[in-house]
Order: sequence, then structure tokens, then C-alpha cells
Amino acid sequence: MKNLLVLFLFVSCASTKFVAPDLEVIYTKDGRPTGGVVVYNHNGLEQLVTQRRGKALKRMREACAPGAYRIVKETVQKPSERDSKYEGNMEVFAGRKVKFIDYECAF
Repeated sequence: MKNLLVLFLFVSCASTKFVAPDLEVIYTKDGRPTGGVVVYNHNGLEQLVTQRRGKALKRMREACAPGAYRIVKETVQKPSERDSKYEGNMEVFAGRKVKFIDYECAF
């Protein structure tokens, strides 16, 4: 039972990059970043969610550096709603909903 609880906590707190790694993208034009999508698990303890969101915002800053970024929209979706490869058996691992932040780089 204890191992099951540890496994549950690990899965519920795990980074989305392990669950659905191809959903986080950076768009480029002429070799410069123009925007992208970051993903994070919005479920769990408030402190952990705040930390995950902070890391997602950091990835946006790093992608758009030295410029700034602008959040275009934030949505909560299943990974399979963004990429069909996560349908079927993959939904067992990536089936829960995650938060997507679409952003643009401002130069």
C-alpha cells in the first residue's frame, strides 16, 4: 500500500515533459523564436503547482531571450486533444488534463 501511495504521488506530481514530451514546442522564423507552447501539471498541492507554473514561465523567458514574451492563451486539456498520438493506449499515461500556455515572443 505504501508503494502504491508513493507511486501515486510521483505520477500526480511528475513533470508533464515526462508524460507528454512532444507537446511543448518553440516556433521559429528565420532562426529566431516567435513563440510556442509550454505545458505543466496544474493538479496537486498549491505550492507545487506554483513552482511548476514558475518553471513554465522560465522556459518561455529562456525561449524568447533576450526579448520578452506575451501569453496568448491558457487552456486545460487532455494531451490527446492537442496531439492525436496521445490517444488510445497513451491516454493511460497522458490521459489526465494538463495546462497549456500558448505564448508569443515580443521583440
